[in-house]
Amino acid sequence: MAHLRNLDRKCDACRFARAVVELYSNQNAHLGNFCRSCGARRFQEQQVSEREEWQRDQEAEQEA
Repeated sequence: MAHLRNLDRKCDACRFARAVVELYSNQNAHLGNFCRSCGARRFQEQQVSEREEWQRDQEAEQEA
């Protein structure tokens, strides 16, 4: 019989709020589903991480 099922995605960080955003890395890797506030926080953390990785890569290229 046909039926509908609610899609109930919870935030991967806080586990109680409904997930409304997906976070992807600069390599287009899926990093999770988050509520808006947890998503904003994780987004900032990811940007810092990617910036630090880029700086390390630049320093390694200069040393080579």
